[in-house]
Amino acid sequence: MNKTLRVVRLSKTTIQKSRKYFRISEDGTGVVFQYYREPVNNCIGSFYLVNKRQWILLGAWPAMTVEQARHKAAEISLTLKRNANLPAALADLDATTVVDVLNLYLKSIEIDASVSSESRTRNIRAVINNQLIPTVGQFNAESLTTLIVYQQIYEHMRKNDYALSYIDITVRTLASAYRTATKLGVITSNPISDLKFSLLTSIEIKPKPMQIETYELKDALTAIKKKRCIKTRMMCIMMLLFGSRLEETTMISWSKIDISNRKWVIREEDTKTASRHVLPLTQISIEIINEYKQLRRKTNNRGQHLFPASRNPKQPISNTYACKKISDGCKFTAHDFRKVARTWWQQNRIDYYIGEMLLNHSKSKTDKAYMQGELDESCRDALTKWHEHLVSIGIKECL
Repeated sequence: MNKTLRVVRLSKTTIQKSRKYFRISEDGTGVVFQYYREPVNNCIGSFYLVNKRQWILLGAWPAMTVEQARHKAAEISLTLKRNANLPAALADLDATTVVDVLNLYLKSIEIDASVSSESRTRNIRAVINNQLIPTVGQFNAESLTTLIVYQQIYEHMRKNDYALSYIDITVRTLASAYRTATKLGVITSNPISDLKFSLLTSIEIKPKPMQIETYELKDALTAIKKKRCIKTRMMCIMMLLFGSRLEETTMISWSKIDISNRKWVIREEDTKTASRHVLPLTQISIEIINEYKQLRRKTNNRGQHLFPASRNPKQPISNTYACKKISDGCKFTAHDFRKVARTWWQQNRIDYYIGEMLLNHSKSKTDKAYMQGELDESCRDALTKWHEHLVSIGIKECL
């Protein structure tokens, strides 16, 4: 598929006859039409205004006509021109359709970095662009009902075999977007204020079963050892050692591994909870990290990232590619390392709150109030016991 078709003037006919392209750009106005991968509810794409590399969503077609998109883009451009210091994300605080509500919500979490981590923002953006806009984007913002959500989102996603957990995330994202729009006063009332997944179905969402039991750890290490790529093996080892998330692991840079102070610092923008996370390094983990560093230097890899991308070593490996490499040929996924670590800690009487701190789970307001003391040594002791067990079953041989 060709990437972009440039036209002097965008029209309905152009959109209907240019499906072989990914997007259509209108010269001089900044208006871009981008096709959906698959048409949903007669909507085949969305209009955007591109302003200084920022993409501002205008609406979905054909619910929004070309003329309406062009007029709205002109209004936003004029607002930005008159207010040079106004962020593009705030140039259009209007909510006529569901698209506007969703766009506003996305703007709100992108503007305030403390609200959401980068990975969570990416996930929300994907849910909005791939699921919500194609299915309910064209509806009037204040006319949306639970029945419409059921028919357009739940039924559609069930027919296309999406996991219940992903449908739940989609519904919760829509509900959050409406709560935000209501708080900001861009809609007078919230028509889906009571919306929740349990209203759409009585089916209970069950957690995915753990693919690595604690007694199967040795078999898992054998599977890791068989992986040909040293980066993949080390990613598995790090997630197993610390119970870290995939996105936290792939983003590790050498500057955040502080050997002298024996700690690994994870930036708040790299965590799911959007809070800085510090993990103590045990002597065993330091030995493994140093060995990996030496092995990587033999391949002339001296970049800033522990797991650089193959095509662009200045960037970290992508989460999607890393996930695929980790699970390739194995029954386990990246998240199973985190699950089995937590299970072993529980079985070996590691304090519950220490386990929660190591995993960097979100804390309740009460926990935040009472868990403000330094628990570094308790966390280090817990990890030392865990690492000693992993060494006893051969984790060092995986490199």
